[in-house]
Amino acid sequence: MTKQKDVVLELLEERGSITQKDVLDFGITRLAAVICQIKKDGIGIRTTSEKVKTRYGTTVIARYSLCPD
Repeated sequence: MTKQKDVVLELLEERGSITQKDVLDFGITRLAAVICQIKKDGIGIRTTSEKVKTRYGTTVIARYSLCPD
């Protein structure tokens, strides 16, 4: 596994769910691409959409979590 996949999996286990904002401090700028690689490895990831407020109004972001076994 790549280091980015390891970081993302560790954060998912620790926090339960993550967004792009949660991984920026780790240098991961393309979370969706890392999630895609994790899914290809056979690990179940659930993606949900949520609205968040921004200074310009609202936008929709993806929140990722591990699927229960």
